[in-house]
Amino acid sequence: MVGLSGARFWACSPRAFRIFRILSGFGLLCLVGCATGDSARLKSSREHFSKGEFERAEGDLYSSEVLERKESRLQHFLWLASLGAGQRTYEKVLYYSDRARELALELRSDRGGYDWLSSEYKSNPIEFSCLHYFLVISNLILAEDGASPQWSIPELKLKNGTILVPAQDFPARTYTPREIAEFRMRARAELKAWNQFLEVLKRTYPNQPFYQEDLLARLLGAFVHGGSSTLQEKRTGELLASDGLRFLDGHPGPSIFDENESGLRDFLKRLLDRASSSKRENSHERLVLIETGVMPELKPKKVIVGLSSIFERVEDPVLRAELERIGFHVLIQFAPEFGLIAFSGAVAGAISSGPDDAPKSLSGAIDRSFGFEISFPAMEPGSTVRNQKLILNGGDGKRFEFSLQPMGPIREILSRELSKRREKEWSAKAVKIGVQYLSILIPAVAAYREATRENNVFKKLAILAGFFIAKKMIDRANAPDLRSWSLLPELISGNLLSIPPGSYSVEFSQIRGDLETKHSLGEWKLTENGPFFLHRRVFDSGARDL
Repeated sequence: MVGLSGARFWACSPRAFRIFRILSGFGLLCLVGCATGDSARLKSSREHFSKGEFERAEGDLYSSEVLERKESRLQHFLWLASLGAGQRTYEKVLYYSDRARELALELRSDRGGYDWLSSEYKSNPIEFSCLHYFLVISNLILAEDGASPQWSIPELKLKNGTILVPAQDFPARTYTPREIAEFRMRARAELKAWNQFLEVLKRTYPNQPFYQEDLLARLLGAFVHGGSSTLQEKRTGELLASDGLRFLDGHPGPSIFDENESGLRDFLKRLLDRASSSKRENSHERLVLIETGVMPELKPKKVIVGLSSIFERVEDPVLRAELERIGFHVLIQFAPEFGLIAFSGAVAGAISSGPDDAPKSLSGAIDRSFGFEISFPAMEPGSTVRNQKLILNGGDGKRFEFSLQPMGPIREILSRELSKRREKEWSAKAVKIGVQYLSILIPAVAAYREATRENNVFKKLAILAGFFIAKKMIDRANAPDLRSWSLLPELISGNLLSIPPGSYSVEFSQIRGDLETKHSLGEWKLTENGPFFLHRRVFDSGARDL
């Protein structure tokens, strides 16, 4: 439609008016909004979870409000898995992680490929890595503990009564040696599946700057496989540790890896030595993982785009000239009120400009005030983590202090990926949305011109109102998907520690930005036979200014 000549366009203006009138009247039906965000229940759950109030956080999630959309259920199961990890109920983590994976595979098999937070939500690689992470640590810890406490889940159902998860009760259990061996085997299998997933991701998107590597997967894999007594498993551990070292050599990844490169290299070299030695799993070397923070809400990042921004990206010079002529010649000459709005916007845009960014044309000035918005989901990277350490005080007066390295900076990875996506996609989205704007602007101006000839004031007001209603519907239809990862940790840190057997009072300390937080992790009882893998979820409390 935007390629019509002026004569042909105005010849069909009555038809254009009818189209615009229909669009104005039924805009809500024609342009269905697809943007979603965190509901009040999810925000409440995040608030309770960040304080360690698990029951209240979980209660907020057992609501049909947060289960209604199938695309949101994947995240819902992820949230419940994260809650289980916070409660140290790892059978529950396994249960909901498996449900999340089944749903993710179903969504992708239905539509194919990955998407990045659009309305056609299919999960994304970062989320899938988190699923693998939950499955690995749960199997490892259940094998280490050899038992599970009692746990239960209520019935989860939709508003129409459809049951998604039946109510279930699971008694406390002590595992048999065979079950423990199966948990260890599943942990290894999940690590290999995680690695295969990342390799497929690299082959599928070889030229895209999207997330394709996970240092956390390499570190965990090097620890688990490298501690085996089987030669083939130990060789796998060596390869994974070597992969991690190569990743640090030239990675484009999070800046937190650069800031902690020396510590991470030492960590990986120790894992490499462990895998290449003849040591078995009953050494004093234990892997400690600490999860901190809660993911923030996604916010819309807005980019103002005017008609000239679209025109600059149209390669065909004839079409570009036609768009320029239709966009502003029509506005100023044939619809005074539309033209007045545009001209006023140009004046405001020119006045608000500095000497270095003054607009070079009328259309450029209009862009500053009369342009339309394109929004993308965005997440701030958060405060820089400067130092993390674990302090163990033994009953015999012994004191051990260990540094912890950032293995999985999930928040920073996501904020970087969202920023890359915005840089990559905003131009194409600007053209798409701009054409949608022109598709309502042109018939609106045509209808307005006809109403002017009829001297019908009420019709002119109705047309102006219809235009802005339709504009609002376009804004809504193109708004970003703001569903967030809510209860996932911001940062996963750890290290391979040589801790002799004994009972210890444990404290975790973290310096983030200008705040220091300290947390008691309770009493740890370490023996010659384990545990060799220790996992804790830390919640924000006890912060003080440095």
